Amino acid sequence: MPLYYHLGRAASLAGTNLARGEEALKKYVSYRPKESEPALASAYYRLGLVYEKAGRKSEAKQSYKAALGLDGSLKEAPEALKRVS
Repeated sequence: MPLYYHLGRAASLAGTNLARGEEALKKYVSYRPKESEPALASAYYRLGLVYEKAGRKSEAKQSYKAALGLDGSLKEAPEALKRVS
């Protein structure tokens, strides 16, 4: 399952293959990661980036809020939330 996270992460960083990145991250967030795997908060943050880059601000906002709900110390999420609010 971590492969789905990494596919989504690549899409969120590159701003390409956004539909594929969205699909991969949605699969990952439905999975319960092991301690050694990327956290769900990070996956929701990445999903927010994918939505934001696709111009889907409402969905990005929901994903950023989910990320913060899971991990309030996620440094990038508050700034990202401001961008889409």
